[in-house]
This record gives sequence, C-alpha cells and structure tokens, in this order.
Amino acid sequence: MRFHAAGSGDTSLSFRDRPFATPAIAGCLSAAILGVWLLARNISGIMSDCTFPRRQNNDEEIFSLRSTLRNRLPDRRQFIPVLSTVVFIVFTWTIYHALYQIPGWLYYITLPGILSLLAYILGFALFESLMVTALLAAYCFILPSRWFKDNFAAQGIILSVLLALTAILLRTSFDKIQRLENWQLAAIPLAIVLGIAPLAYLLSRLLAHFPKLTHGLELIANRITIFSYLYIPLGIIGWLVVFVRNLT
Repeated sequence: MRFHAAGSGDTSLSFRDRPFATPAIAGCLSAAILGVWLLARNISGIMSDCTFPRRQNNDEEIFSLRSTLRNRLPDRRQFIPVLSTVVFIVFTWTIYHALYQIPGWLYYITLPGILSLLAYILGFALFESLMVTALLAAYCFILPSRWFKDNFAAQGIILSVLLALTAILLRTSFDKIQRLENWQLAAIPLAIVLGIAPLAYLLSRLLAHFPKLTHGLELIANRITIFSYLYIPLGIIGWLVVFVRNLT
C-alpha cells in the first residue's frame, strides 16, 4: 500500500513502512469473523425462542447481547492502556519514517501537498491502531477469562510489543516476502491470529507468578497514555482531510 499526494511522483510511505500492516490485516479478519459469529448467535437465539418475531423477545435478545459484550470485553480501565501502547508504537514509527522522507519530498511536492500526504498517513495510522487493538480485544470472546480478559492490560501491552517486533522482522524480510506465493502470503496473518492464543495462555501463567511485572507494565502504559491525547486527534484530523478531499 502506498500513500500518494497530487503530483507526488513515486515517493510515499510503502506497505513495509507500516509497523502493524500485517497484524492490522489480521485484526480486520478477526473483527469480520467475530461480527458474523455475534450476528449468527443473535439470529439463532431469536429463531429458537419463537416462530414469529415478538418485540419482547427481541428486546431480551438485545439485552442478552449487551450483557455478553459487557462480560466478555475488557473494561475501560484495562482497554485504555493497551490502546495507548498501540497508538504510541504506530504513530511514533509512522512519524519517524515520514520525517525521514520529508526532505526528499520538498524537491518536488508543494507544502500543501506534503501536509495532505501527512494527513493520509496519520489517518491510516489511527485506523491501523484501532484494528490491532480490536484484534487483541477479540480474543476475549474466544479465550477463557483467566487466560486473557482478567489481565488484559498487561498481556495486551506485551502482545502489542511482540506484534511490533514481528512487523519489524517482516519489514526487514520484505524483499523475500514479495517473492512468496499468494497462499504463503495469506498464511502470515493466519499464523499471527493462531499464535496469539497459546501465547496469551503462557503470558497469563507468567504474570500470575510476577504480579509486580503486571503493575510495572500498567504503570508504564498509563504514562504513555499522554501521547494518545496528541496522536489520536492528529489521526482524526487526517480522517477529516481524507473525507473532505474525497468530496471535492
């Protein structure tokens, strides 16, 4: 994937400059599967309760679905540190590579073109951050609570860092990856999706024996949260710029 500004020629941030490109794809896949599962579960529950739809049963199913989401998803206190960690990694990495390329862009891209390009880049960085966080939160539906949900903050922080390291490893091997067959390329995000579950179990056992490590990780993530107040608005501004440019 490349981000182009008008008249920008052949320069931009490529797919391999995205820190979580492959995990984000895995996040989209997991979110789609989870959405289909919840929809099927909701519909099957309604159909099993009655032959003809009744408003009361529909209200009960909606309440049951909300209760399921509330019980299975991590609470805000545990979700925010993970989101902040992912946002910090993605935006710091993205801004670093963008600043590295800006001197080259100045030779043939106007200042408005550079600002527009940066808006696209930051907007995608926010989308990428949300997809990776959604990928991690989706495992709370699949795994037992004691494996992941009960200690989502600490485990999510560790998994975020491991996903970033995996993305860096994939980036360094990008030339080799380009020569892979399509089924081999599809196997990469699939391996990531399947590998998170056993890793989450191992981390749950590890953190159970080292509670101070859990506290330390949450403390670091809470300090990182301050960057989210800067990065997330930049991503939202990027979305607005993309929306306005698509209308004009």
